[in-house]
Amino acid sequence: MASRKGIPNKRTAGLLEEVRRAYPDYDPVIELIKIARDPEATRAEQIQCHKEAAKYLRRQLKAIEVSGDPERPVAMINTEPMSPEEWDKKYCEPNP
Repeated sequence: MASRKGIPNKRTAGLLEEVRRAYPDYDPVIELIKIARDPEATRAEQIQCHKEAAKYLRRQLKAIEVSGDPERPVAMINTEPMSPEEWDKKYCEPNP
């Protein structure tokens, strides 16, 4: 019978326990961040560590497909009354 999602199997649980006993203060994400912030690390190493740490700290965006007829764009409906200039400023101009 397979383990339920999020619950480690016996082998993984045993390995985690061994690591915790041998290195009680070890956290791989913290170690990645230390390398990412180390001025002695190369820029490539820092970037790779930031990318790896981000997987545990931020949700990963899913790829989506945008489709539709460019001749018939989807209209946005706003419940706030505003002038065309306000609309452009809020929805069309890039925010700094």
